[in-house]
Amino acid sequence: MNGSSMLRLSSSSFQSHPKRFFPKLIKSLISTASEVKIENILKTELKANEVKVDDISGGCGSMYSITVASPIFKDLTLVNQHKLVKRTLKDEIANMHGLTLVTKVSK
Repeated sequence: MNGSSMLRLSSSSFQSHPKRFFPKLIKSLISTASEVKIENILKTELKANEVKVDDISGGCGSMYSITVASPIFKDLTLVNQHKLVKRTLKDEIANMHGLTLVTKVSK
């Protein structure tokens, strides 16, 4: 095969299976409805100015990784920051199998 044939094969493979080639890029551009809902709750209820919600279950919504930064966390211990987030997301967490949580104090 010459170089142009290989390029056509790669291009063809990309067109038929783009998620195999750029999974992180595609994931960063597409959020699930649950991810958006959780993000909006945290921004509204905790006045969070940095929120990152990722469905790490493969798309079924049973496990999430959440990073949230809020000025509300300023005088709270790490444990109390996590408790506050969990209380805020009580209804959403009830449907989850697992949760990874990172909290930060922001200005």
